[in-house]
Amino acid sequence: MERIKLNDGKFALIDGDNHDELSKFKWFNSRGYAARNNGKRIIYMHRLIMKPEKKQNIDHKNGN
Repeated sequence: MERIKLNDGKFALIDGDNHDELSKFKWFNSRGYAARNNGKRIIYMHRLIMKPEKKQNIDHKNGN
């Protein structure tokens, strides 16, 4: 497990396989979810990792 720092001093736990890609961005805590803003919209980290279909609901199994 790796950590990605969020703006509020918290961090997101991610698999090491995703660290290089995700560490390129600045992340913030958005209602308990790691997110970033690309200038047009908010992108949630868990959706970026999972790459779901447009309307598919993705959430954490145990909140972590």
